[in-house]
Amino acid sequence: MKRKVIVILGIILTVMSIFYLYRPTYGSDKVSINKIISNSDIITQPISIIDVIDFEEYRFAGFVEGGYNLGIAVFKKDNNGNYKCQSIEKKSSNISISKFFMPFFNRGTQSGIRGVDIIVSNNPDFAKVKHVINDKYIYEKEANGVGMVLLEIDIPESEMQGSIYYYDIQGKRLKQ
Repeated sequence: MKRKVIVILGIILTVMSIFYLYRPTYGSDKVSINKIISNSDIITQPISIIDVIDFEEYRFAGFVEGGYNLGIAVFKKDNNGNYKCQSIEKKSSNISISKFFMPFFNRGTQSGIRGVDIIVSNNPDFAKVKHVINDKYIYEKEANGVGMVLLEIDIPESEMQGSIYYYDIQGKRLKQ
C-alpha cells in the first residue's frame, strides 16, 4: 500500500513539474520580460531592461541590446491579469535616445489619432523631451536620464508631422 502511495505521489509531482516548466511566460516582472525579449528572433546580443512603465492596459519595457541598440517591448494585459507580449521593436544605432510610437486609432479621441510616444534613453544627461507638431501642438515631459518617458498624443490625423527634441539638465539640446 505504501508503495502505491509513493508511486502515485511521484506521478503527481512529475506531472506538476512538467506543467510548471512549460507554463507560458508573461511580462509580469523584469525577469520574465527579459526572458521574453531575449528569446525574440530580432535579438542577437544580451539585453538589459532599462525601465518598465504601465499605461492603461499596456506595459512598455524599454531595453538596450548589446550596449547600444535601444528597443521597446509592448505587452497587453489579458482578462486573467497576465501581460502578453504584443510586439518587440529595436533601433540599431549608436544613439542614446530613441522614440517609438504606439497609436490608439479612434479610441477615446475626438481629433483622430491618439497614442503614446515612448522615449527610451540610456543617456544619463537626458532631462527633458519636447515633441512639437506643426508648431501647433507641443507635448513636453521631464526625464531622469536613463529610463523611459511616455508622451500621450491626441491630434488630428492630418497633422501628424512634427519634430522631437531632447534636452539636458541645463536646457541644451542633445544631439540625436
